Amino acid sequence: MPRHTFTFWQTYRLPAKVRIGAGGNFVGARTASSTVPIEPISGLIKQAPGYWVFNGMVERSITEHAALHANVYNLADRYYYDQLHPSHIVLGPARSALIGIRFKF
Repeated sequence: MPRHTFTFWQTYRLPAKVRIGAGGNFVGARTASSTVPIEPISGLIKQAPGYWVFNGMVERSITEHAALHANVYNLADRYYYDQLHPSHIVLGPARSALIGIRFKF
């Protein structure tokens, strides 16, 4: 677990039934192993650097019960280590988008 993490998200309502939002996630530096954080042979610390990832969204109401919704993740297309394991790492996803229609019942 990283010692420091921080997440924020803010949305705004605009005219014409539009809502926009943006936010970010910070994950501090962390090690891949809680039992052996230092390489015994070289003495180097097995640590991944911290990172920021920023996301955004836009939504437009179509009717009272439906809205067109789009999210964009990792806006800056940052290269970062998402998951650390003692024998391997998993990279964080690159810039991606999710577009859909949201229904309210």
